[in-house]
Amino acid sequence: MKKILIILLFILSYTIGYGQGNNHQWLLGSYNFFQDPKGRILFDSGSYSLINENRKMVFKGTQANISDAGGNLLMSSNGIWIASATGDTMLNGGGLNPSPFTSNWPNGFPLSFGNVILPFPNNTNNFILLHTTLWSTLFPALSGLYLTSIDMSLDGGFGSVVNKNDTILVDTLSWGIGACRHANGRDWWVVAMRDRQPELFTFLISSTGIDTFFVQPIGFPSNRVGNVSSLVFSTRGDKMMYCLPRDQGSGGSVANGSVLIFDFNRCTGTISNMNSIEPSPNSYLWGLAFSASGNLAYACNSNFIFQIDMNDFSVDTVAQYDGFISPVGSTCCGTTFMNMYLAANGKFMSLVGVEYSTFMKLTILTVQVSHAMCNSTQLIWAMRNCVLYRTILITI
Repeated sequence: MKKILIILLFILSYTIGYGQGNNHQWLLGSYNFFQDPKGRILFDSGSYSLINENRKMVFKGTQANISDAGGNLLMSSNGIWIASATGDTMLNGGGLNPSPFTSNWPNGFPLSFGNVILPFPNNTNNFILLHTTLWSTLFPALSGLYLTSIDMSLDGGFGSVVNKNDTILVDTLSWGIGACRHANGRDWWVVAMRDRQPELFTFLISSTGIDTFFVQPIGFPSNRVGNVSSLVFSTRGDKMMYCLPRDQGSGGSVANGSVLIFDFNRCTGTISNMNSIEPSPNSYLWGLAFSASGNLAYACNSNFIFQIDMNDFSVDTVAQYDGFISPVGSTCCGTTFMNMYLAANGKFMSLVGVEYSTFMKLTILTVQVSHAMCNSTQLIWAMRNCVLYRTILITI
């Protein structure tokens, strides 16, 4: 049996190996105070462990962290500040994303997929944090995409910010930043999507900085304002995926929730051969992920997780929200599906935030998958826990 794991956290697309390494540790938790319980997931090549901890860093939606090659945590960021391995503010690590909108979120920024940490090309000590903010609460809103540089050789090896909030792009951006290794194995392609009239902003980060920038039409009409979607690359870097509704009605209602899958050229940074799949005709899509093999893709709305066969783009429903409410006996809050990512050990997890959850519960569901590619039973583990997240582990 092959296992796939997806999680509500940023990981580096392509070239980061499974098990211990850059994505060995993932930090979780949205409670505001140090003494409130938070969590950490540690990934090894064939397993993972979930531990509870007290921590200063809080995540309200924007999240990124990175470890060294040995799996030791280097830094994390919630879009407001950067924490070093000590758990406290990295030297010069405060004051990210300057804007009136940011000032409303002192404990952690709420933009999903709004942070990306990348190793700087050809420099083992330097890292780049890409981060974004809204400049207005009126949509379509101007957004800023920033670059902050970190030198880990400073402050006794705990790192220091050496450049902060360098403006890369100002436009009406959708929420979400994506990154993929260039075919040379050194540089990075970084992408962001324009809101309402979708176009793909594409730029290259090399050892000299940003040296390529261009805009690509995606060929998909949508009038959606304030779209939230991850920009996901397959592990081989040859596919890119994005989701958005085709139509937005009055009151913000949406229809034709669509997954867009493109071929991606890692040499040129260009997209082509778009395929549009509509697994969720009457509701908004939240999460996206590719399997480790790239043969399957996953998407979810609040109530269902869908599996897409990359050979013929057929769709199966592989998980359904079971109605679980946290705390038990209350009317708040439903632990429905939200964001997804491929995890550091090639497994697959879906997480949703539950601010008031104070306990742990494990549920095992069994779903028969009819698609010939799977030809097996999927075991779905649903875990609700005191680190404020519910997790879904799918085994195929």
